[in-house]
Amino acid sequence: MNPFLFTAFAISFSVALILVWRRQSRITKEMSKYQEDLISVRAHVAASIKEFQSRPAPIMGNTQNAPEKGDNFNLDMSIGEVIASHPQAQNVLADNHLGGCTSCAVSGEHKLGDAIDEYGIDQNALLTGLNGLIRT
Repeated sequence: MNPFLFTAFAISFSVALILVWRRQSRITKEMSKYQEDLISVRAHVAASIKEFQSRPAPIMGNTQNAPEKGDNFNLDMSIGEVIASHPQAQNVLADNHLGGCTSCAVSGEHKLGDAIDEYGIDQNALLTGLNGLIRT
């Protein structure tokens, strides 16, 4: 092999390695910054959830069909009716992973039965928890 070609190849390869190393280093720094930002956002979300859970449940939606003592929660009620009917109902919903996280878009007008189906919630566990509130 020609020594000139070998030297040119070695220099080109070295330059390519240096460029790759610099780019990898820059990407690593950026990823570290994004990871710090993600940790900060998670902490903010956790604090917001704690603050939100400590507030009284807002009255949302129409409460005409809200259960009274002796009545039961039902799948035709809206989420707003469920929340407005008992101060602890929102906690039961959140305990069953319905409406307490940032990934679901449950609104006050959303029917309880539809939300259960859409998010794969255990219907019996949720209704048992909600109806247990009425009995207390």
